[in-house]
Amino acid sequence: WHAMIVITENQVENLAQYPALIAAMDAVFIAAARSQTENYPFVRSELRDARGLFGIKSGCNYAAGTLGLKCGGYWNRNAAKQKDRHQSTVLLIDIDTGEPSALVAGNNLTALRTAAAGASAARALARENAQHVAILGTGRQALFQIQALCAIRRIRSVTAWSRCAENVAVFGES
Repeated sequence: WHAMIVITENQVENLAQYPALIAAMDAVFIAAARSQTENYPFVRSELRDARGLFGIKSGCNYAAGTLGLKCGGYWNRNAAKQKDRHQSTVLLIDIDTGEPSALVAGNNLTALRTAAAGASAARALARENAQHVAILGTGRQALFQIQALCAIRRIRSVTAWSRCAENVAVFGES
């Protein structure tokens, strides 16, 4: 095997730039529209003893020459351990040889990708003069979504909703 790159959560966070991430999602959406991508069947299972959920998502982007998978899920008991409940890892594989090329910590990557996909869609579908954002849910992902939207639009206001009013108040201080 050739050398495999390993990228940590901190490196993902430090390397991330929304304009580049959103452009990458634009390219993925175009490749998908042209049938140049494949998503393979999603595997998901509950872990015994109510530990949580584990799943594997995988696919190939022939336009970019990328193949990979994300494994991870939701660990119910992590909050008590001061850890994120959502945990994931991404493995990239050389499309021509099958050799692993990168192992990437997936928690920040997942949040960044989700936000970039939302911003890409908003840029294509929202009015060009849109300046107001409504966020449904005030969890970790909400801040990523707002940051990505700020990369494509001049956002003047954010309205947030959560099932718990206390969560909205805490979120407003962020």
